[in-house]
Amino acid sequence: MPSTDTQPISRETAYRLLSKSRRRHLLTLLFELEEESLETLGRKIAARETDESPSDVPERTYTRVVTALIHCHIPYLADYGLVDYDRETRTVTLETAARERFPFQTTEEQFFTSLAD
Repeated sequence: MPSTDTQPISRETAYRLLSKSRRRHLLTLLFELEEESLETLGRKIAARETDESPSDVPERTYTRVVTALIHCHIPYLADYGLVDYDRETRTVTLETAARERFPFQTTEEQFFTSLAD
């Protein structure tokens, strides 16, 4: 069950949160950038999925990624108190307590290494 308390997220929950590549990419980017526009995040994630540069991502792919982020992945991570989405500015922000609540390494490769410890 999602929780927005200040307790660290368990390994089991972390595995569930990271089970989808788009959530892994989103968290990796936000742990690095802290805040970014939905459009930029969508382009970067779509670029990783298609092995294209962000500017060369097909519009249809970009639209699918952004739609999934808005309707699925961002709300899911927000339920756990890790991210916040401002609909007015279309900005996604890493929550202040996210680093304490999700005390695992912040690159995609390191996520799984740190979870295995």
